[in-house]
Amino acid sequence: GASAMQVSASNDLYASIMVAQALVETGFGTSQLSAAPYYNLFGVKEYSGGASVTMSTQEYLNGQWVTMNEPFAVYGSYAESFQAHASLLTGSYYAGARKSHTNSYQDAAVYLTGRYATDPGYAGKLISLIQNYNLTRFDTPGAGTAIQTTGEQTQQSGYGDQSAQQTAASSQASGQSYTVQSGDSIWGIAEKFGISVDQLLADNGWSSESTIMPGDTIVI
Repeated sequence: GASAMQVSASNDLYASIMVAQALVETGFGTSQLSAAPYYNLFGVKEYSGGASVTMSTQEYLNGQWVTMNEPFAVYGSYAESFQAHASLLTGSYYAGARKSHTNSYQDAAVYLTGRYATDPGYAGKLISLIQNYNLTRFDTPGAGTAIQTTGEQTQQSGYGDQSAQQTAASSQASGQSYTVQSGDSIWGIAEKFGISVDQLLADNGWSSESTIMPGDTIVI
């Protein structure tokens, strides 16, 4: 998030879109391409003779999914991956995804569908992730991004009443119900109760694309 904020601010881009793209393209950081020594967080391909690695990928062509072997760019670091991605999005082909050319991150997500990715459901995936994990907080510099470090542990702050979150987290309760409040996100709820997002998804039978609404009752 911090890297996306820094890069997007100087390139007229949405940090929320960048983070969501990284989540989708890397399978929440589990893809081989996103790990060392490749550091490719955004599934960027390389057709110009630069450093690359050939991997199989799914492309949506002529109304069906097809497995293809494609050359993907290789970077020296995650910082380089972020910069390369920003340079790509600021090109004329992706002009419609810039902040100055859109009214919202939703507009940018729709514009990237069929351009950045062949997946017809790409916009829906990006928008769902942004909403579920409150990624718009990265679109406002300084909002909810302070890091408090204690020993080897880091803790995000800036997401509501911190003392209440700490009390909830300390309970580590399991099996209790919680009513979704306005402004809640899946990420935020997991943070409140000191559990992982994966656990919260599993406990409620959700997928990474699930959404929540105020008034919903969920299992913690």
